[in-house]
Amino acid sequence: MKTCRELLPPDVVKVVEMEDNASLIEGILTARQMECVKVAATSGYYDHPKQIKLRELSELMKIPRSTLQEHLNRAELAMMKWSSEQIDSE
Repeated sequence: MKTCRELLPPDVVKVVEMEDNASLIEGILTARQMECVKVAATSGYYDHPKQIKLRELSELMKIPRSTLQEHLNRAELAMMKWSSEQIDSE
């Protein structure tokens, strides 16, 4: 750590208190949105290229494709808004 500080001194040091991940996400997403995002991510929906299609994912979760798409869209929007607010607050 000392070597890093000497070789690469930080321009600015900022201490930020972070909530634990679970309570942070609970404040942003509904339980159903969290479930859909988690299943989508672990199933490869967000991989490039996608490992699973939305239709297949909806079949896996046993919910209509349109419902799943709505949950994912709202979750993505909420996470992007939150991320944007975090960037603006820095």
